[in-house]
Amino acid sequence: MKKLLNVYTIIGISLLFIFLLLIVILKIDENVVTENKVGLSSINKKFLPNKTNDTWNDLTDLLLYFSLVIIFIFVVKGLLELFNQGSIFKVSPDILVLGVFVVIMIMVWIGFDKVIIINKRPYANEGSFPSTHVLIVTFISLYSVLYVSRNDYSKGYTIALFIISILSILLTFVGRVKAGEHWFTDSLGGLILGLSFSFLAYGILKFIDSKKESEA
Repeated sequence: MKKLLNVYTIIGISLLFIFLLLIVILKIDENVVTENKVGLSSINKKFLPNKTNDTWNDLTDLLLYFSLVIIFIFVVKGLLELFNQGSIFKVSPDILVLGVFVVIMIMVWIGFDKVIIINKRPYANEGSFPSTHVLIVTFISLYSVLYVSRNDYSKGYTIALFIISILSILLTFVGRVKAGEHWFTDSLGGLILGLSFSFLAYGILKFIDSKKESEA
């Protein structure tokens, strides 16, 4: 248990608590904006565009689709390993951990979009918090960097991928707000949760590595 509570999982859990704290603050400080009640309205109004922006919406959709393609590639790789090895326990931990967090992200999307609606979109009567675009792009971008750093890719390739990942996250964060699809705090919530999942995933993988080393 102590090995599981390493610095990465502790950071991940701390970020998760910050995410939950943000939810509490949003529900305490609600005011009407664009005909819907919105938490932290004084902050969100400052970043609210006058209308939706299709260019930013298309760009962030493209980044999301690219992240989904990466997930698909990992799924195919996992299925091939399962077919060749004959056991799910012999599939790479990197892929299994990714699979677990993909399921969790789907549950988050369904839970906040259909069950627990914190905010509604600026110009639509739909669940808005957290931004699943930002959540998925953040997690998949950082997890991709984590994957290549753990699997003997060149240092230059890892650095280049890290830079691309950071740019993708920033564009998605800003783009969802500028598109008029999300409030600033929606993107912030997606970013915090995406970072939390990334640290938790790395912490779990470090725990698996240390367990293998102790058994060797």
